[in-house]
Amino acid sequence: MALACLDNDPNRDLDETLIITETNGEFKIVNGPNIDLLTETKDGFVLKSSADENFLGFIRNKEGQWSIELLSAEGSLQGTCVDETQLIKNIERAAIQS
Repeated sequence: MALACLDNDPNRDLDETLIITETNGEFKIVNGPNIDLLTETKDGFVLKSSADENFLGFIRNKEGQWSIELLSAEGSLQGTCVDETQLIKNIERAAIQS
């Protein structure tokens, strides 16, 4: 799964595509090395970090609309995400064919 996320606050610069993989029922954010505890819920994921006990995050899907919320000692962040999984699959397919 790939989610392109943007911060809801235009004064901040969250512009991140999160790559979430699953192996043997365990989920991982490939490009989020500090987010090492990822739990699937009925409507998304809960994110935690074993290195930062003050960090807590949520990725939620409500009626096809993805959102992200991150809480830490530095503050909070809320954003919206777009599912880019099909784009990633198309890129993989094109790479294999070339």
